[in-house]
Amino acid sequence: MKKILILFMLAVLGKSYAQKYKFGHVSKEELQEVSYPTDADAEAAILYNYRDSYIFTTTSTIELTTEVYKKIKIYNKEGFDWATQTVYLYKSGSSKEQISKIKAVTYNLDGTKINETKLDKDQIFKKEFSYRLDEVTFTLPNVKEGSVIEIEYKITSPFYRSFDDLNFQYEIPVKKFYAEIRTPKVYTYTRTLRGNTFVNLTTERKMDHRTGVNVDVYRYSQENIPALKDEPFVDNLDNYRGSIMFELSQVELDTRYVRYSQSWGDVAKEIGNDDDYAEDLDKARFVDDITDPLISGVSDPLQKMKNIFNYVKANYTWNGFEGKYFYNGLKKTIKEKKGNAADINLLLVAMLRYADIDANPVVICTKDEVRPLFPTLKGLNYVIAYAVINDQEYVMDATREFSEINVLPLDDYYYDGMYINNNSMRWNKISLRSPDPSLTAVNLMATLADDGSIEGKVRYAYDQHSAMIFRTNFKGSNLDDYTRDRENELSGIEISDFKVTNEKSSDKKALESFSFFSEDLVEDIGGKLYFNPLLFLTTGSSPFVSDTREYPMDFKYPFERKYNFSLNIPDGYKVEYIPQSNKMPLPDGLGEVYYLFKTNAMGIQIVYDFKLNMRLINPSYYKDIKDFFSKMVEIESEKIILSKA
Repeated sequence: MKKILILFMLAVLGKSYAQKYKFGHVSKEELQEVSYPTDADAEAAILYNYRDSYIFTTTSTIELTTEVYKKIKIYNKEGFDWATQTVYLYKSGSSKEQISKIKAVTYNLDGTKINETKLDKDQIFKKEFSYRLDEVTFTLPNVKEGSVIEIEYKITSPFYRSFDDLNFQYEIPVKKFYAEIRTPKVYTYTRTLRGNTFVNLTTERKMDHRTGVNVDVYRYSQENIPALKDEPFVDNLDNYRGSIMFELSQVELDTRYVRYSQSWGDVAKEIGNDDDYAEDLDKARFVDDITDPLISGVSDPLQKMKNIFNYVKANYTWNGFEGKYFYNGLKKTIKEKKGNAADINLLLVAMLRYADIDANPVVICTKDEVRPLFPTLKGLNYVIAYAVINDQEYVMDATREFSEINVLPLDDYYYDGMYINNNSMRWNKISLRSPDPSLTAVNLMATLADDGSIEGKVRYAYDQHSAMIFRTNFKGSNLDDYTRDRENELSGIEISDFKVTNEKSSDKKALESFSFFSEDLVEDIGGKLYFNPLLFLTTGSSPFVSDTREYPMDFKYPFERKYNFSLNIPDGYKVEYIPQSNKMPLPDGLGEVYYLFKTNAMGIQIVYDFKLNMRLINPSYYKDIKDFFSKMVEIESEKIILSKA
């Protein structure tokens, strides 16, 4: 009986520690493998992904430690990028995360011998990525097709309230995953699974002899995790990555009980209670000198708002850093005329308030971040200005030169906002105003010659986000280079007399016009002339080719593209064939496309009107969207045929 008990205990201990990796354990079989068994197209595969996170507490400090190990197989040159590892370290004030014990080795097979190439310390680089993040990168040496690489490092962090997301799915398959998270039993963490891939979980409460306290242990494991599939028109692929999010929700001590954010209102209030908001912003009394000249003699609050918004845009430069808290603070921002998103947009709020406009901050999550699944400070990384005038809501982001009132940078349209109004004691989650539809209108007049050449004039008009994108792309461009790029985009046409109007006026339509000539848009086959109805503006091919779709389709903003063409045909020719006019709606009012083809005394009139009424479309509509775009390509591929009269 005693022997059986000993064997049972050994089996349990073996199971507990079997998941621990052994650095340097790389086999010839792993090096000889030429493709991943269940995904022959994989450029690389993670053979083992290990993570161990635990909290160490003393009477004066609480520290989160995370140990990471990865073993990666490189199958081909496309997989070489996996030899470069990037680690982001969070920092706030004097508190910052630290990385240590970096160890990395490349293994290659030379005949029957396994050669090792170690990473040198001088091949590890650290730089500031943003004012909240440092970036550590290193590239393993001597990586070849067939190499296996091993990486190991340790991160210590004072930010124990939220762990880095526990990612277990990547753009390449994962053969084996194991993670162990240990938290003191008096700490309660919200744990949320993201994505459609699941992992096995076992839990245990025990004494952790390394930390000397009772802990809750969460063990996650899985094998043969498929690669994360990318798709066109995805907002942020990380939203669909298999991962687990941890955030501290409460601490229960012998003498006290601390509850952290339980609702979005709690989150908004916690941000509002920060000194940046409760002290610097709410008590700002030093914006009069810069605001008075903008509102003097102006009685219309809407005009006051426009004057202030345009002034901040024109006079304060965004340093490229996001942030819901200050980088400089208001006084330093006014002096240096530069700052992060919080510096600039909270200054805008302060100036609007001075002008007696009901203005407050709204803290948001931009598209760079993973969309939060529960109330959390994590991921809320940006702040915009929000104003109400005569019961009308207005949102503003003064960090970008070509943004407008109610026309935010596209990354801002991603998630709801946290409304912070300390004066009225209102802290709550609100839905942000959706972007208005943007119009791109194209008018074209062209003449076809009997030799198949075509020349004419084109005028584009852009508004809303279409104008913002055009102005951003055009700014600072060399005109010759820009024209050459446009020629390449538009089927190699020759452009002349290029002109842009209102390229800096963000409250007017941006206009682009030019003359064009081409000998390649029309084919002469047996004395007949063949050409696509939309000439150089045809859709070309559908971006939706997969049979199925897992993620929503993000078209960034609702839009309408409207083309009006007048084509004069050469003397002595007639229209032998022209496609039938067609109107195709998408279900549930998502959009439609309309084609009008008709002839007149001078030649051919073509009208194309494509409307997409929703920015984000559920994948349940994927078949409709796929069929819709395929039909568009089919219609636009039909040739107009001219023959001699």
